[in-house]
Amino acid sequence: MKKIISFFTIAVMMVLALSNDSVDAACNHAAYGDYYTYTSYMQAGSSGHYKIHHFKRICKKCKKVIKKDVQGNKTLVKHTFSGNKCTVCGYRKISTGSVGNPSSSVIPKVSYGFHTKGNYIFVNNPEAIRDNYLLDVGKEWLYSTSFSGRARVFVEQTAWNVEDINYGIQIYNPNNYEITVTFYKGAAAIDDWSYSNVWKTFENSDSGFSGVTGNPVRMSLSAYDSCWLFPDGNGGFAVRKTAGTLQETCSKNYKEVKISSIIEALLDLYASSDVYINFAAFKNFYDVNMDQVKSYSGNKNLFPSVDQKVYSGIGYKYPLASASLKWIVRDSDSGNLRVKLDDNKNSNYWETFNSHTALDNSQILSGSVYPLYVPIKYNNSVFNYLIAKNTTDPRSGLTYNWADYGVIYQQMVSITNKGTKGRTAVYRLSWDSSDKDKEKTIIYHDNDGVQKVIRTTKLKATQADIESVYIPAGKTVSFTVDVTLGGMSNGTVAHSVVLK
Repeated sequence: MKKIISFFTIAVMMVLALSNDSVDAACNHAAYGDYYTYTSYMQAGSSGHYKIHHFKRICKKCKKVIKKDVQGNKTLVKHTFSGNKCTVCGYRKISTGSVGNPSSSVIPKVSYGFHTKGNYIFVNNPEAIRDNYLLDVGKEWLYSTSFSGRARVFVEQTAWNVEDINYGIQIYNPNNYEITVTFYKGAAAIDDWSYSNVWKTFENSDSGFSGVTGNPVRMSLSAYDSCWLFPDGNGGFAVRKTAGTLQETCSKNYKEVKISSIIEALLDLYASSDVYINFAAFKNFYDVNMDQVKSYSGNKNLFPSVDQKVYSGIGYKYPLASASLKWIVRDSDSGNLRVKLDDNKNSNYWETFNSHTALDNSQILSGSVYPLYVPIKYNNSVFNYLIAKNTTDPRSGLTYNWADYGVIYQQMVSITNKGTKGRTAVYRLSWDSSDKDKEKTIIYHDNDGVQKVIRTTKLKATQADIESVYIPAGKTVSFTVDVTLGGMSNGTVAHSVVLK
């Protein structure tokens, strides 16, 4: 089975450091492994560009990161031109017919693309789980969809005026032949009002699955067979093959975990053929009669509320959006480096994570909006509503720009210093400070590859410099920044690169 690796979970997660400092200090890092992190591209003239895999070198004994960026061999690949620009590395053909790199007068256009194969399943509707939504009451799933291949799942749902409830995710094989489901990584945070723990656990855990063996966990499902995932109380999921009733399935080696307020969950998995993935909440295992529950039921008719604008849906691209930005700077340049937006106007910044509306609508980049298909009921029929820039809800006639929760935005930045002195460039995130727009969970990795989580409700600051690089005179420095919007977030995040 081909190993599926998400950029956002690209590094092998380090285990807790050894408590014996003397042992740690004595380690000579003789045995180490190189673990894939990301792929970059370097222009190689008119003939093509180099494709370079990057790795993080980790000591197998003490689990320390020896070197955060190890470059693999360069592979020469031909350019893929759209117009006069290579869509991969940004190389440009000059209008005279010769080929060259952008001059200092060329301002890069911000253009995101979802190029990685896979699926993305986002579950937030119903945002508030009520009594009549429970599986032992309504006999239907909270959300249900199907996929095959690689998938990232992000769940955020709350309990609303109901006593402590259970939560489960079912994987069902609807085929008349055996399939394999591979679980790569999982995390489940229960009643965490910081909205941060699920991201930290997902980043730092080795697997996140209990009650099963293997890393990754590979489970065979016979025809019409299923398995369940339940929060295990340790930040991950207990995985159980279906055996008889739901109570019988859960009774062996599983400690029941109740949810009082909120659940957030992340999953990376792979299905060798089509499967249904079903999300459920219920009060008691023994009250659920699975014979009365459909193997697949869509969205329980809980279509996105016009007022609340919450939704669940699926997209058929992995939630990783990449953009390449290249600048040439001289001694006279300083401050925000300019970019071009969709309308080709120059700007000092660009926006992602547009929740319902944007601070400046022109800043919303159409290519940055994740194409999520959300089932909507309208005029007594159901259709898939595709989220895109300035999408109009047919029920209300209103136009929204939905937030891209859980989408990894990867910015590959290259700065060439044509000046006579060294310069410092910082990658800056900014957000609105108004009451309605200040609540956000922002996840990124710093210069050393360490994950950081900002919860803006606790901060008076309205910006953060998350990466800083020094560019010597006459040199080119390239770096990559990844940023993700987590749960319970509203508003917009602005990106800029500032030259000092």
